[in-house]
Amino acid sequence: MSFRTLIILFLTVFLTLANNANEQQKLDSLKLEISITETPQNKINLLIEASKEARDQSLVNDAILFSKEALELSFAEDLKKEEVLSKKELAYAYLDNNDLKKAFSLANEAKHLADENSYDLESALVSQLLSQLYFMIAEYDKSVELSFIALKPFEKHEDYFNISTSLEQIGRNYALMGKDSLGRIYFLKAIKMARTHENYSVLGVAMVNLSNSYYLKEQNKEAIIILKEGCKVLLIHKENGPAIGTGYSNIALNYIGLKQYDSAFLYLEKANVFNTRINNLRSLLNNHNSYAYYYQQVNEEQKFIEHANLAYHIAKDNNFIFEQRIISKLLEDYYQSNNQIDSAYKYRCIQHDISNIINSQNTLSKIAQLEMVKGLEIAEKENALIERKRIFINTVAFIVLLSLLILTIVLMRNYRTKAKLSKLKQEKLEDDISFKSKEMTIQLMDLTKRNELLADITKELINVSKGAQKDETKSAINKIAIDIEKATEGKIWEDFILRFKEVHSGFYARLIKKYPDLTPNEQRLCAFLKLNLSTKEILSMTGQSERSIVMARHRLRKKFGINSQEVNLVIYISKI
Repeated sequence: MSFRTLIILFLTVFLTLANNANEQQKLDSLKLEISITETPQNKINLLIEASKEARDQSLVNDAILFSKEALELSFAEDLKKEEVLSKKELAYAYLDNNDLKKAFSLANEAKHLADENSYDLESALVSQLLSQLYFMIAEYDKSVELSFIALKPFEKHEDYFNISTSLEQIGRNYALMGKDSLGRIYFLKAIKMARTHENYSVLGVAMVNLSNSYYLKEQNKEAIIILKEGCKVLLIHKENGPAIGTGYSNIALNYIGLKQYDSAFLYLEKANVFNTRINNLRSLLNNHNSYAYYYQQVNEEQKFIEHANLAYHIAKDNNFIFEQRIISKLLEDYYQSNNQIDSAYKYRCIQHDISNIINSQNTLSKIAQLEMVKGLEIAEKENALIERKRIFINTVAFIVLLSLLILTIVLMRNYRTKAKLSKLKQEKLEDDISFKSKEMTIQLMDLTKRNELLADITKELINVSKGAQKDETKSAINKIAIDIEKATEGKIWEDFILRFKEVHSGFYARLIKKYPDLTPNEQRLCAFLKLNLSTKEILSMTGQSERSIVMARHRLRKKFGINSQEVNLVIYISKI
């Protein structure tokens, strides 16, 4: 592996870890806000922000503590979305601490939780993290796949910052897969998207990474143009401090490639000033590494050794194992070329140990990944079973509800039909009663007229008897008249009572039960009033005087206990 390739790998790893970094900010204000915030959700968000800030300042242990506190609080408050974000941030902190196993485990847990609760945007953010993790273990195909998975939700939510970030990450993967043309396409897409939507941090990083493809092909002038534009963008908009320092270092490397050492040294000094100001350990490490390469090219071996060792110790002291391996290779090559076999062997052994650690971590990460995948498969099967049960229960419930609904409709229809039939029967009954009452009244009136006719005949017979010569004849005629009168009157009232009871069955029984002291004449008057006959009609039928009828009605009111004149006697009797 050439030094040029080592440098690109080093810078790519560095920018992968620094991609989300912002300019250094004070944690004190965030800590103060956290201490006075009472709302759990707001406190979790502040803790996550504090963790990001701590990572930007290479305070990885502080970042882990902040994100752990956020995670514990999200557990306690059962805030699922905040739990996803807390796990994602804790995974980033472990990534910065080179603990890939924990980073993978947390990222996969966060992904499963986000997918389980349909948090599509949060799921995309975790996919983006997983893409970085797979990039770190050189599984570029999987990294690209996850970046493409993340793109869809970002596009749906019009999250242009993360769209451009994912595009840049895809380009970075293709570049390291040796697919330079594809890498450039996605870097250019990321640059266009970032520039359009003023995502200057991603814009600068994409430009820095795009320049690497020109550097590898020794197209140094093109790389310098892109790098200068990228650094200018980041400086103007005060975005991504580590990327600016890296950009200056890359410009220096390209000037070295052109053998323009004065210009190279000028940009190394710029990078040093900038990286010292932001006090980012990875930036300082990158700076010493670039100095070492510069001094190696200008044959100042002592300064080369000095900066290479400074870079190595920063990497070793802070457990930056990837960078430590790259610098060990640089020192091994130097000592090997100078026939210092012992020193060369020392750094080869260091590389071997680091490779074992990395391979072990990669193996553990893959094991953790496989365990997580297996767990997810089991969980998916359980969820599928639960879903089938839920569908079955819902189907049964739907059928039961549908059956109940149909039964209710049928019962309602039957009830309405019966009610309608009952109403029709009642109406028919009332019509029949009304008809029979009218018919009975007409017949009664007819009987009354016949009665009047027979009465007239009786009177005539009596008059005839008065003119008879013999007493026997008079006596016989008077007897006939009396018999006709008695027979006719009895027949009329018998027919009336019989027909009345047919039409108004139970009336007499209820009347006598309620008012047992009523006389037959009073009972007959009640029947007339039940038929709603007028006083004139009653007079015609009974032959009584109007005064007699009025007195009879008065006695009825007293027996019924009706004291108020407002109560209508006919209506009262109709209700019996």
